[in-house]
Amino acid sequence: MSLGTTRRTAPIDLHAVDALANELFSSLPRADQRRWAQVYLRGLLLTQGLLELVVMHASSRATVTCMNDRLQYLGFSGRSYPGWHHHTTLVSAAYAYSRLAYPSRSAVPPFPRSA
Repeated sequence: MSLGTTRRTAPIDLHAVDALANELFSSLPRADQRRWAQVYLRGLLLTQGLLELVVMHASSRATVTCMNDRLQYLGFSGRSYPGWHHHTTLVSAAYAYSRLAYPSRSAVPPFPRSA
């Protein structure tokens, strides 16, 4: 499934969403709090592309894990922002190169280690 497309098997009943919101948020003391909670719940349930954001989050977590395992992305121990920025830029460039050089592989190939 590509970003921007969703597969929804059946339309969501707005009356059911509102009933659920009333049940969940009836304990809130103010009417405006209950209304904003209902709007928030509607947004979560009806927003197109929300599932893709969840998938994208999992993908970005896998990317950072891969960058850390192969390229020591989280291994910077300096204290300066310029040093961290330099490290992050080099690791990101190495990761981008490895993904472009080996597009069919799911993980970055290990770099040769010098003896």
